[in-house]
Amino acid sequence: MTPANGQNRTNGQYRTSTRGRLEVIQLLAEERRHRIVDFLQQRGSAQVPELAGMLRVSEMTIRRDLRQLECSGLLRRTHGGAVANDRLLAETPYRAKRHEHVRQKQAIARAAVDLIKPGESIILDAGSTTYFIAMLLRNRPPDGLTVVTNDICILNELSDCPLLTVIGTGGTVQQGVYSMVGSHAENFFRTIRADRAFVGAHAVDMEIGLMSPNPEKASIKALVCAAANNTHLVVDSSKFGIGSLVEVRRLNQFTSVITDNDLAADRKEALERQGVRLVCV
Repeated sequence: MTPANGQNRTNGQYRTSTRGRLEVIQLLAEERRHRIVDFLQQRGSAQVPELAGMLRVSEMTIRRDLRQLECSGLLRRTHGGAVANDRLLAETPYRAKRHEHVRQKQAIARAAVDLIKPGESIILDAGSTTYFIAMLLRNRPPDGLTVVTNDICILNELSDCPLLTVIGTGGTVQQGVYSMVGSHAENFFRTIRADRAFVGAHAVDMEIGLMSPNPEKASIKALVCAAANNTHLVVDSSKFGIGSLVEVRRLNQFTSVITDNDLAADRKEALERQGVRLVCV
């Protein structure tokens, strides 16, 4: 209960009620925007009255949400509504990604491999940049290295390398992406502790951090990060300044963020101001 004079009690029970209300409002707005993006992901487009009715808020509130989501790169506003960003609707097929920004990914992979010490256990998250790391490890594996991955292509690349111990997580295979997700893969990552993890990226929002196109993949990436003593985001510069559906991890929570020298100077400065340990190669 709040006293009739509108002041908060000071005995500890209601002292943070004003802050609490602000946090609830912020949470409601975030949840509402997640639902808008999810709706667009399924339907492709929506009208303002349709969204207002679904979410039981005013059309003015919906327009404000759409402006915010457009600024994050998650949709494009149209007359009377919005359409989904193409990047939100579909993830680039794995085989296509392996042929994009090859020079940058190879440089990032070399910097990543230089961090690995003999006898360590590492996690290679599913992705094209981590695949380039796997290719280097196949050619010059550190002594006693254990590699854990949820990427079928990485498993195939390393499975017959006698100097490596290679462990696959198991799980449900994402068609065209070749990553293993779902409860089996999630439970596997909950049971291990690795020396370091190399995490790939679909999108990196300059304010929010690492983002994922779907909740299932976001959950795996978060668990990969939680399962390692050191976490390294390996991401080429084309992925910066792009939003996606689900927040995974803030960039200053990574041990390092390894990218290429094509990253714009203003973005480098912005990341360093946030306390991000940035390595450009």
